Amino acid sequence: MIIAAWFCFLILLAVFFNIALNIFYLPRLTAKRPPDVETATWPLISILVPARNEELNLWRCVDSLLNQNYPNFELIIVNDGSTDRTAEILQKLKTQHTRASRLRIIDGRPLPDGWIGKCWACHQLAECAKGEWLLFTDSDTRHEPGTLTAAFLLAEERHADLVSLWPHQVTDGIGEMLVVPLVQLILVGYCPLWLIDTVRSPRMVAACGQYMLWKRESYFRTGGHESVKSHLVEDVALAGRVMREKMRLVNADATEVVSTRMYRSFRELWLGFTKNFYAGFGGRPVPFFVFLFFQAAPFLLPWAILGVSIAQWRPPSDPVLAENGFLFLPFLLHHALPVLSILVGFLVHGIPAMRYRQTGMSALFNPLSEVLLLLIGFNSFLKTASRQGVEWKGRRIVRDAEGQNVI
Repeated sequence: MIIAAWFCFLILLAVFFNIALNIFYLPRLTAKRPPDVETATWPLISILVPARNEELNLWRCVDSLLNQNYPNFELIIVNDGSTDRTAEILQKLKTQHTRASRLRIIDGRPLPDGWIGKCWACHQLAECAKGEWLLFTDSDTRHEPGTLTAAFLLAEERHADLVSLWPHQVTDGIGEMLVVPLVQLILVGYCPLWLIDTVRSPRMVAACGQYMLWKRESYFRTGGHESVKSHLVEDVALAGRVMREKMRLVNADATEVVSTRMYRSFRELWLGFTKNFYAGFGGRPVPFFVFLFFQAAPFLLPWAILGVSIAQWRPPSDPVLAENGFLFLPFLLHHALPVLSILVGFLVHGIPAMRYRQTGMSALFNPLSEVLLLLIGFNSFLKTASRQGVEWKGRRIVRDAEGQNVI
């Protein structure tokens, strides 16, 4: 038991220091105004938004994009076979918005075999784009007016081929508050982002598909979304291709300038994480389960160890200690390691939550968050391994015998 206790403590300590290094390393984006120069000197940026059944989010997203203070951009939205009011809302934006001249709407073509829906939509958008830079962003995001300017200036400053921004994740329901903050914890706790530029391994990358700003030539050099057409987690797959092509990837914290609410119910959250979790490991069970173990065990085992330790503890028989009320000290020393691990676990959950403006619920109830993550992980594996498939926005995605995701 003592070995398990030390294992948990050391893993949590390593995660704690990785969080500190990543928070220090990640650029923190703030909204900016463009320098006072001629508009013609700013390269055209094509903002590209795939939209499928996004009637609840679309107006606010498009409005925030059309109101960017960057001087030279176009906005193209593809209606990807929506069955709700998405098309109606797009037409209202086109006729009513004061900056609608920058907006172009295209109807998505039927989904070909072997393509994931989002990859196909983004591929069509890239075909239509005229910009020297391409920004792919989701239709459930909202952007402060200076975001595009700040992202472009960061790309120029860092000589980046791809800048990926990590938005503030808005949560409302209890399930969202418990699970969604784990996205940031996994990113800054388990990904050594501070080593990416040094190691430059395609397997050790991270990127967020909610905001990806590409240099045009670099995007097409990777093969674009066509090269990852069957990947459910296309952002990480594309980031891997950036590394293989010896190009520069920059991740940045956009908590202050971009926000998104990924899921609006626990059912949506369950389906969304089920779709992406196992797929994020390329369908490789060994690294997936190794990650699940190292993610959950250090947070859950100390509680079990503490319970067993308390059940087995016997107070010292020294009458002097007992008479003077000093039994608390040997009690504390006997249980110090699991208690210390639990406290570090609260910190490991709490620091990213505070840094990225998340609710403290996932930190306060971190064992419950970890249990939910385990259940989602096992469900994601079973749905994929059994080829039952996962469902998302009216499409069922099944992994075929060759390991490709097909509709």
